[in-house]
Amino acid sequence: MITHPEGCMVHDETNQWSLLESNVVSNHKCHLPTSVNHWLLIGLICALTLLSWNGPAWAGPVENTESKTFIAKQLTFAAGFESNRTLGDHWALRGSYQLESQGKYRVQTGLSYNQATGYINALFIDLGYEKINNSRYSFRIKFLGNQYPEYNKAVNSIIPYMHWDKSSCFIEAGLNFRFINYTGEQMWNIFYYETDLAESIPYYQFGLRIPLQNSCSTLTAAFKNCDEMYAGNLGAYRFHFNYSREINEHITVYGTLDYWQSGGIVMANTYYKTTFYAGIEVKL
Repeated sequence: MITHPEGCMVHDETNQWSLLESNVVSNHKCHLPTSVNHWLLIGLICALTLLSWNGPAWAGPVENTESKTFIAKQLTFAAGFESNRTLGDHWALRGSYQLESQGKYRVQTGLSYNQATGYINALFIDLGYEKINNSRYSFRIKFLGNQYPEYNKAVNSIIPYMHWDKSSCFIEAGLNFRFINYTGEQMWNIFYYETDLAESIPYYQFGLRIPLQNSCSTLTAAFKNCDEMYAGNLGAYRFHFNYSREINEHITVYGTLDYWQSGGIVMANTYYKTTFYAGIEVKL
């Protein structure tokens, strides 16, 4: 619960952490959680990496990119509208830039701007080793920061995850090591982890792609608790729909619709917000 500027008590995107706040001990720092379940998940990610390194048949071979020396560049920009159950409506802007070398090494970075607060509310850097041993598996690690300066709060995450991709579907699974800072210190430093509260949460998404109109357009449907700019609780899931159309070999336009749940109690069905975004991807 937080105090709205008008004086009422409302939930924001951080309501799922309210129960944890009561366990914070002043002047003590938390370290990475080490529960058995979390280490099992890390072990599963490592096992998938080793399996894909050996190139099993079921991993699915992909085009050999070892001989390629090009650097692919992509710029994405989107404007959106968010209708929140408790915090009202606002506009948002987001953008990202991606580099991929030899079809193997990937770097992506981006930020998001919230019109209602007038602040940058998300920053991220995502590093990846793509198509391990020419399989469909990629290993990535994301450094994500979500800022709430109006509440002197920042949430930083380290997210190692596996990405499996086929033309018709994709899966991501990993672990979100999340560090929550309530002091307002190092607000814009996404690598600041000396906080009073730390936790680890599963990170996932499952999606299907449906080609339309001679493959010039694609409809994507996904179930997930994350996106480029946000990583939520296990139960903070959403239904995601994306329609994209290739204008030419360099430009793709798209629109997205997301229906979010609050995730306060595991997989509870409590509506939180709806978001709409329209954007453009440009291959440079």
